[in-house]
Amino acid sequence: MSWHLVNLGECVDILSGFAFKSSCFNDSGDGLPLVRIRDVVRGESNTYYSGEYAELYVLKNDDLLIGMDGDFNREKWTGGKALLNQRVCKITADPSVLDQQYLYHFLPKELLRIHASTPAVTVKHLSVKGIRAIEIPLPYPDDPEKSLKEQKRIAAILDKADGIRRKRQQAIQLADDFLRSVFLDMFGDPVANPKGWEMKVGGEHYDVRGRVGWKGYKKTDLRDEGSLVLGATHITNLGEVNLTKPVYLSEEKYLESPEIMVELNDLLFVQRGNTIGKIALVDNELGEATINPVLLILRPQLSNPIFLLNLLMNERQKYEIISFNSGSAQPMITQKSMKECSLINPPVSLQNRFSEMASKIEQKKELAKKSLQKSDGLFNSLSQLAFNGEL
Repeated sequence: MSWHLVNLGECVDILSGFAFKSSCFNDSGDGLPLVRIRDVVRGESNTYYSGEYAELYVLKNDDLLIGMDGDFNREKWTGGKALLNQRVCKITADPSVLDQQYLYHFLPKELLRIHASTPAVTVKHLSVKGIRAIEIPLPYPDDPEKSLKEQKRIAAILDKADGIRRKRQQAIQLADDFLRSVFLDMFGDPVANPKGWEMKVGGEHYDVRGRVGWKGYKKTDLRDEGSLVLGATHITNLGEVNLTKPVYLSEEKYLESPEIMVELNDLLFVQRGNTIGKIALVDNELGEATINPVLLILRPQLSNPIFLLNLLMNERQKYEIISFNSGSAQPMITQKSMKECSLINPPVSLQNRFSEMASKIEQKKELAKKSLQKSDGLFNSLSQLAFNGEL
């Protein structure tokens, strides 16, 4: 089979989002959902736009989107009729040349390559010009009909492999949903407190520790190996510590702040930034590890750490804590507010029972994660073969 490389600009249409007036944004459901960068992966938006708009920027399900800042995510939109905001683009294949599903499977590897080679001061940016310059391999250059047929065949194979790994992902999500359901069944809404649990301030549940300003560090203090320094990027939405992209600090800086050396069963809490309120439990020995200024350590005192993790991951509780802080230009949860916020304090025996159930659910999740790793490996292998013309 013969293949040739074609610039995407020759076979796709790219629509950049519009800079809608922020004065017309709302979270009350007035108007149409507005798809911002963070919504590309989520598949839904909690921000609405009530002003005038052009039909050109109206999205529908299955439109293929790319986030132009940050991680350069690509996903199909699943949130129904919505508006395409700035720094998000919609990419549509020319059906006479390129199969849309073939394009969908091809893009991640190239976007990852561009992301890895893009310098960044704070956030990485992707341009429409950069997308147009991507080269996509197409089979049978002299026979468009045969080329499309082959593209569809390849896309169908990758669809099946992708479907397997998505089922594994759904199994993990269902386990997390079940755990949240168990928490609410045992303890009720932690803010409304319908079960009438005793209330205690955060400072009684845990000891709060953070990096003191004058003990900060510079880029010159970072190393290629050594003591881990954890930040918001190491905290997942599932309450776990992810070290696939570790950051290391000099031994001197690590030893300078013994009060924030990370220990087993510590809770790591994001106190500022775009992911404010995210939290993870240190459930494995990390060796020498500390935190950057964005994180707080919540060291459990009288409460079960797994109970505390799930309590602080509760969306209502998280919103309550964030709202407890005085409004400022940049949202920040202070150590003081974490000590003073009011939290339910069910009997420790009940907390421990929940922890035992959570551990059993976690074991099921681990099995699903191992299956997901195998499914990811299969998909990646097939994808590599496909776009190398070997499938």
